Amino acid sequence: MSQDVMLSRDLDLLRVGAVVPALRVADVDFNVGNIIEAMRKARDEGVQVLAFPEMAITGYTLGDLVNTRHYF
Repeated sequence: MSQDVMLSRDLDLLRVGAVVPALRVADVDFNVGNIIEAMRKARDEGVQVLAFPEMAITGYTLGDLVNTRHYF
């Protein structure tokens, strides 16, 4: 096991967290900045594994950037 991800020596627990940072569609610099800030905060709180939403770096789903037709 990596030194960065270790079970707590006191309780044999792994601290896991999840975060949904503020994102902007297709603004990678803004998104990465917020992701890094969230990672720093989590580290300071002892989180060992941190999960982010799918496509957090790009801040969009394919449907946001593709012209789609809606039929009603």
